[in-house]
Amino acid sequence: MVLLIMASVLFSAFSLYTQSVRLDESQSIWVATKSAGDIFYLMSQDVHPPLYNLLLHFWVQVFGTDIVFARTLSLAFFLLTLPFIFVLAKEAAGYSVAYLTTVLFALSPFALWYSSETRMYMLFTLATTWSNIYFLRVFRSRGGQGKVGYLLATTLGLYTHYFFLLVVFVQTVYIFFKCLAQKRFILLFLALLTPPFLIFLPWAIYFLSHGLAASSQPVLARPSAYNLFQTFSDFLFGFQNRTIEGVLVSLWPLLVIFLFFTFTRGGKIAGRDIDYFFLITFAPIILVFMASFIRPVYLSRYLIFVLPTLFFLIAWSLSGFSGRMARFLIVGLLVIMVGLLLYQDFTSSTPAEENYRGVANYLSQNATPGDIIAVSAPFTVYPLEYAYTGHARIDTIPNWDRYVQGPIPPFTLAGLTDQLNSYKTEYARLFLVLSYDQGYESRIRNYLDTHYQMLKEKKFANGIDLRVYRLRYDIPESF
Repeated sequence: MVLLIMASVLFSAFSLYTQSVRLDESQSIWVATKSAGDIFYLMSQDVHPPLYNLLLHFWVQVFGTDIVFARTLSLAFFLLTLPFIFVLAKEAAGYSVAYLTTVLFALSPFALWYSSETRMYMLFTLATTWSNIYFLRVFRSRGGQGKVGYLLATTLGLYTHYFFLLVVFVQTVYIFFKCLAQKRFILLFLALLTPPFLIFLPWAIYFLSHGLAASSQPVLARPSAYNLFQTFSDFLFGFQNRTIEGVLVSLWPLLVIFLFFTFTRGGKIAGRDIDYFFLITFAPIILVFMASFIRPVYLSRYLIFVLPTLFFLIAWSLSGFSGRMARFLIVGLLVIMVGLLLYQDFTSSTPAEENYRGVANYLSQNATPGDIIAVSAPFTVYPLEYAYTGHARIDTIPNWDRYVQGPIPPFTLAGLTDQLNSYKTEYARLFLVLSYDQGYESRIRNYLDTHYQMLKEKKFANGIDLRVYRLRYDIPESF
């Protein structure tokens, strides 16, 4: 098991460290280079608590901002999570299930992707797994064990991701329904939650006073039933192209059949508090899915914290089959996961890949100080600036000063016209980089196509479009 885990980690580290910096990563690094006070302020304008960025701040002080070293922090959290997963599964179902659960997580293309991304997701997974261990110890001993560990895990989780509130909510509901007749223990559990929330309260007040990150919330669509099944496909098999993903999602009836056999064979499978594992795995997904019809917040990466318990349920379910059938199913699942891990990391069609490095290299070679680079949406300036080594000025459409308090200015056609007119007084060509459409990308493209001569267009992976326009006619036409 150890050799298999080491091989998967080394492979993932090698393959993912060679990939381009992504938008979210560049934002994390940019924030981490600021002072602690600025980090608190900037994160109060964001949709995540500040703990990870504070840790990354001190990490880059030691190791620098190179993407390889920045991503290593997440890899460290991934490695720390593995023994916690093993302990969680062992205490619930024994050593064989614990080994399999740990291997499944270690080989998960989804987990390995985020183990090498400069974001808080692996820290979030670590905090949740830690919380699950000590919650179950508190529950099983009726408060006799695990209180300190649970306090620390809850505090860590609250300051890592706001979705950790779902973990606490599910745990509280579970306690109420399982211990209705034990009012003293219910009161003890509620008292146990008080210190972490008191510690979290100053940040909550600070966050509320800055507007609940209203200016930086991502533009998300309402999820469909397809997105729900896509989440489980991502969890098991990672980010695949549309063809493979469509096939995987279409196999959902087999999942239903598998769950039916699991429940009907439940009496033959040893395990403790399995109902909690089902609840903590599926309830958060369903709650976020339902809440997204009011305000869309559904992203599979925000739900990564259910991955360890999901793999536990899969390992526990497989243990209920006969020896030959169990081996066939386990080997088959591992082969598919490893195969799709290889495909995810080496194919150019991976949906989660963002080739800003390729865009930056092209701009470094072709844009001169007499040209202007403009990006839209404005927040995509982060990965481009991180990877760009040229000398042309980089601007945003609409124009955004990141150092001035307030949201990104709204796009207007009049503002675009004024911005382009100002460019014409200084620059010969406009290098326009379009990605992450915020609802006005087509208006920018159409205006430029009808008012300026497009010299060249170059498309990069996953919707990044680079267009070059002539701003003045006192330069040669050759590009």
